[in-house]
Amino acid sequence: MSNFTTSPRLFQKLLAPLEPLLTKAIDHYEADYRVHKFEAAPHFRLSLFAQLEQSESGRALVEELNDLEGADHERNLRQMIGFDYVEFGSPVTLNQSSFSRANRERTWRVWRQCFHSLWPLVKKQVHARELEGLGKILLVDGSFFDCMPQMFWAVYGYTCNKVKGHFFYDLDGLPEKLVLTNGKGSEREVLRHELKAFVTYIVDRGYNDYQLYRDVIEQHAHVVTRLMKSATFEVLEEYPVPLEQLSLGVVSDQKVRLGSEANTVTLRLVVYRDSEGKHWHYLTTRFDLPAQTIVELYLYRWQIELFFGWIKKHLQLNHWYSYHKNGVLIQLYAALITFLLLKLYSALSDKVHFKAMHIDFVRWVRRHLFDRVAPQDIAAYLQLLPVVA
Repeated sequence: MSNFTTSPRLFQKLLAPLEPLLTKAIDHYEADYRVHKFEAAPHFRLSLFAQLEQSESGRALVEELNDLEGADHERNLRQMIGFDYVEFGSPVTLNQSSFSRANRERTWRVWRQCFHSLWPLVKKQVHARELEGLGKILLVDGSFFDCMPQMFWAVYGYTCNKVKGHFFYDLDGLPEKLVLTNGKGSEREVLRHELKAFVTYIVDRGYNDYQLYRDVIEQHAHVVTRLMKSATFEVLEEYPVPLEQLSLGVVSDQKVRLGSEANTVTLRLVVYRDSEGKHWHYLTTRFDLPAQTIVELYLYRWQIELFFGWIKKHLQLNHWYSYHKNGVLIQLYAALITFLLLKLYSALSDKVHFKAMHIDFVRWVRRHLFDRVAPQDIAAYLQLLPVVA
């Protein structure tokens, strides 16, 4: 096999921060054990290429990889992902069954480890200093992804199959954690299982569960959410609202007991009136922050919805390359890794209009994936990366 860094392309520049992390993950999980042809590194890079290109199917990926005529031109996918094998003087090709088997049997944990190893690099680069002082805050929500009828494990309804990705997303615009369940997976149970002390979770009203709120308090965590319209509560204490916050729209700040009989929980209730005169009711376990800050924190919840829309529009999560859960997890983590790499590239770019990951930035990257770059350009890019302890 030829060195895939020979005559590097923009694609290799994007992936450069990942390469040492990928090597460690492959070694850790012995991902190349008894593999003779389609090794883990080319498989990994191909999965990211598929996200950037939004490849329509696994078959289309394999066809392009096996396009030996294309290998003589600038668009050389084989060389770009490091699959330029030769045996007995002839190029090795990949068949569809080998690609399917790799997605079915090579552990998705390689992708997960790379994601979590890359995350601190990106976090240090995009960290918003103005959000400091509030502690660790995560937006939490689930999103459905349609599945084929053959994906029997992705149980949802009688007429369709779905999986649900439960995402933990921070205020710097980075996905931090993914939990995958079938379509019937409970968002409340996932959050209950993932609770960490001193973390504030911002969730929508679908997470309304008094036992969950009690669990949050017992774990020394926090929650910010909205009050259900049907909720009953008793006001235990009224807190004074400063004139400045009254002028910003805060109507009241109270300590309340929700529920009745044995199923009760004590929380803080902040009522806010917007510019159109509509009242919004916010619940939280955080009594240490100004009422206006509670309102502003919940408004950040919309960011995770924008994230869902972005990855579903710009990455390949509309068609699964594998019917197996292992392959679905590979594809989901490949999408998250691609998102982090694009976030890092946009943050380090000297092009002002690339600083936000707008559609023109994504289109530019997609158009130039096969453009040649100088090795010293990649070295200079790596030198811009932050040092993570």
